[in-house]
Amino acid sequence: TYLDGDLKLDDVQIVREYQNFLPAARFNYDFSNSKHLSVDYETSVQEPPIQQLQPVVDNSDPLNPYKGNPTLRPAYQQSWRLHFNTFDPGNMVGLFAFVDVDYTTDASTNAVFTEDFIRTTSPMNVSENLRMRSDITFTFPLVNLKNRFSITGNVLEQRGPSVLDELEYEIVQRNIGGRIRYD
Repeated sequence: TYLDGDLKLDDVQIVREYQNFLPAARFNYDFSNSKHLSVDYETSVQEPPIQQLQPVVDNSDPLNPYKGNPTLRPAYQQSWRLHFNTFDPGNMVGLFAFVDVDYTTDASTNAVFTEDFIRTTSPMNVSENLRMRSDITFTFPLVNLKNRFSITGNVLEQRGPSVLDELEYEIVQRNIGGRIRYD
């Protein structure tokens, strides 16, 4: 990836070149016409936009200035996907499940620095972010094929640091839920 930008007012040129190896692998298996498994692995890179790399301060809000970070590195993400589903059309019973995991190194976050009631925000790289999401649904008919009952459970967890005054705080967000449905 090649990035080239000019700050005309400050006579500053921002040039970045990134080279990355981005492997991907996919596996699909059909146990039968109604039972499937897929496993995916994929990598990607999120380069910082030119606005985040600018070594200038945006003072449009004097109590909350924004300062760019010319040393910002691209975030590297690895994604794993495991999906399984089975559905028997004869008796209308199905199971659908998946687990998705995204692991990002050199993730970018907005760091906040406070001094004299002024809160300056600046993008910076942090060690890692993790996002895991899973869902399982079991569906079946009640009494006859004109009714359907579904039970779903899901979990979402996100982990990553937040930066305040040069201290990193681990933030963990976990959502556990479910759903019962009758059609």
